[in-house]
Amino acid sequence: MISSQMTTYFGFKTQYVTESYVNYLLVRKYRNVYARFRSSAHCLAIERCRYTNIVKESRFCPYCKNIIENELHFLLVCPLYKDIREQFIDTKYYTNPCLNTFNALMSWGNEEVVKRSNVFILCF
Repeated sequence: MISSQMTTYFGFKTQYVTESYVNYLLVRKYRNVYARFRSSAHCLAIERCRYTNIVKESRFCPYCKNIIENELHFLLVCPLYKDIREQFIDTKYYTNPCLNTFNALMSWGNEEVVKRSNVFILCF
């Protein structure tokens, strides 16, 4: 059984292989931030609020107020990050954001895509 915390990760981690970002993000700090984001070890409400026993359905984005702040919302939807999203994430990912496009972005092995999405995550 997969823990609810790892559900996001297993949406895009489908093979037991070394991920390409390990070879692209040579600075340890940047690689760690990317790995932590992918494995839900970050400060978004979806994770932060689990330590205060807030039910998953109430872990809202502090900016949007009534939408759960998870990785997909942060990376592809939240209007607070619109400017940096437009700067670092390809339009095809956030034009019609859904779980499939999020998983595609997080599993993409293209060096440029990985580095640009990592810069976006670092801005957080």
